[in-house]
Amino acid sequence: MPVRREHTDSVRSETQSRAHRYDALQKKTAKDASQMDLGFDAPPPSRSDAQQIVQERKKSKQASAKPATKVVRPAPTKGPAVETSSAAVEPVKAQPVKPKAKGTQPSKGKATRKTQGSAKKAAGSKAQPKGKVQEKSHKKRTVLHVEISLPVFITLVIVVALLAGSAIAMQIIRVQNRSVGLPAIQEPEYRSITVEAGMSARQVSQLLEQAHLIDDARAFERFLEVSGDARRLQQGTYLFKRGMSYASIAEEMVNIPQAVSKRSLVVYAGYTLRDIDSLLGNSGLAGDGEFLQAVQTVAFERGLPFTEGWFLSGTYEISQQKHVALSLAIAMQDALNEAVRPYLAELERLDITLAQAIIIASMIQRETNEVSQMPIISGVIHNRIKADMPLGIDATLRYGLGVWDRPLTETELQSDHPFNTRRTQGLPPSGIGAASMAALDAALMPQDHQWYYYIHDKQGNLHPAKTYGEHKENIARYL
Repeated sequence: MPVRREHTDSVRSETQSRAHRYDALQKKTAKDASQMDLGFDAPPPSRSDAQQIVQERKKSKQASAKPATKVVRPAPTKGPAVETSSAAVEPVKAQPVKPKAKGTQPSKGKATRKTQGSAKKAAGSKAQPKGKVQEKSHKKRTVLHVEISLPVFITLVIVVALLAGSAIAMQIIRVQNRSVGLPAIQEPEYRSITVEAGMSARQVSQLLEQAHLIDDARAFERFLEVSGDARRLQQGTYLFKRGMSYASIAEEMVNIPQAVSKRSLVVYAGYTLRDIDSLLGNSGLAGDGEFLQAVQTVAFERGLPFTEGWFLSGTYEISQQKHVALSLAIAMQDALNEAVRPYLAELERLDITLAQAIIIASMIQRETNEVSQMPIISGVIHNRIKADMPLGIDATLRYGLGVWDRPLTETELQSDHPFNTRRTQGLPPSGIGAASMAALDAALMPQDHQWYYYIHDKQGNLHPAKTYGEHKENIARYL
């Protein structure tokens, strides 16, 4: 049984102070003035009062949340970026809640909670994923840029630059060749094929297709079989114009005229291609320009860098009535290839190309007809090339200008013509005529000496010199 405390002054004062503290606590926790008088033994609020209080608190929360939908953009600062809530980025409209079944209506409290929850989800789905999508798309773009690596990009740039540079170089070469009367070697209108003994119709058809004279070798072979010409094809070299019909091609290879008696044709050393074309025309063996067309065809098919100089002079047997010009061009080019074959090792020793040797041989041929002088002149040309001196051979300028029957003027000698070897260093763009075997031999086997100059006197004798002073003395003495 508890012991009762006596009502002393100290007990009463303690009780009064505790009562004052309770009164102060009651005033702090009360919501309105009516609750100020409630004691600690006041009855608890009813269920309806509690629901009303909850509704009032939700309304106050919704009212306080509405101003947050306004977009407020703070001034940019240098500090770290701060993420903005989705509600501040984009206002969200609450979606209506559909009833689960007919005849049922959710309560207001449930509808409010569901609306707020859907609003939060919608706000999160509209605003927050938007930043994520932008971030992902930015990363994808970065990945695409990284996939095209720097070496691949540099390689593409180099390839494009090389293609553009080669196209520009070809245009420059073509312009230069046109300016000096040398047409660039393009795909000719005519193409040639050689039918050898024992070739079948299929092999001939394949030759025609490879020469781009027909589109389908099998179709042409069937045409020959149907027409009965498959076993009547004659051997020989033929020149066909592109675009000819199957019947025209077959007729030319079947109904070949009888060969005339062999005839010798002399192509003199130093003759240009135009000279040879005129020779065939004057002899009645070919039409005007036919040999020039045949030369272009041969040069294209054999990949020659230029035409002048690649056809060896000499005596040739003409035995075919049709395509004489083409047969002669092929024979002259074959003869030059056979002539230089034993000298291929000398090209490496001299450190020159075959095309350069062809140009040197044509210059030697134009400088002299004396075989004994050719190695000396060849040595002078090679010495000047090694010393980076202009060659100073007037025959090249005469070829470029087409002037052979008069002295060159001072203006012509001082011109910047590509074939003026007094003004330009190195070799001219092409040969200047048909060389002989002796000139080819001299070009590839030059005499080893220290001469850099030479002149011919009135009798055609050669006078070489080592220095320009000696050269001037030879001019004063012999000219």
